[in-house]
Amino acid sequence: MQHDEVIEVAKHKTLFDQAGIRVPVPPYPQVELAVDKHRMAKLAKEHGIPTPETYLVSEIDLSDIEPKIAFPLLTKLRGSTGQRGQKRVHDLAELQAHLRLLLREYPEDEIILQEHVPGAVQDTMYTVGLIYNHNHELRACVPLKKIRSRPFTGGTAICTRAEDRRDVREMAVGLMDCLGSWEGIADVEIKVDPRDGQPKFIEVNPRPWGSMYGAFV
Repeated sequence: MQHDEVIEVAKHKTLFDQAGIRVPVPPYPQVELAVDKHRMAKLAKEHGIPTPETYLVSEIDLSDIEPKIAFPLLTKLRGSTGQRGQKRVHDLAELQAHLRLLLREYPEDEIILQEHVPGAVQDTMYTVGLIYNHNHELRACVPLKKIRSRPFTGGTAICTRAEDRRDVREMAVGLMDCLGSWEGIADVEIKVDPRDGQPKFIEVNPRPWGSMYGAFV
């Protein structure tokens, strides 16, 4: 399943309930929040969970951006999947040129600018798979170290290794607690910052993760 399918099921969850069908998907407001990279970054920050600095293009003055986010930085779409709209830019001129292209298709409040956490995917990225039952109880939590991804710069993991990384696991569970009573599957992306060795929350996907097979050890 991808974001779109989960969103549609969540929108109609009450219809399933009325038919006696229990779907392992949270209510729509939770799913809507989870897929919004900007709102999730703010939520994490409010709860003291380390996360890259993140701003909407509509709320930041590009001429005064560097005191807030240093270059290189990332452009992203707040609700995208598969790195659509994502690009690492290295200076103001490159950022302005890329934004001109994005703004042809997307409004300012759909584009986010985010601090780039350095480090190669194979050295720093974790996908944490979590499963909650219908009573909102956590039944499984597995940190999966990304070994390879498609594309190689980041994205869907195609090779992973399960690791007993307590700090990464606790951050993922803490982040899900911020979302409220969850039900079903979640995939929390976390990157370990090589500058201080600390994990940073990147995003959460309310769906099965592509490398789920890596959780079987």
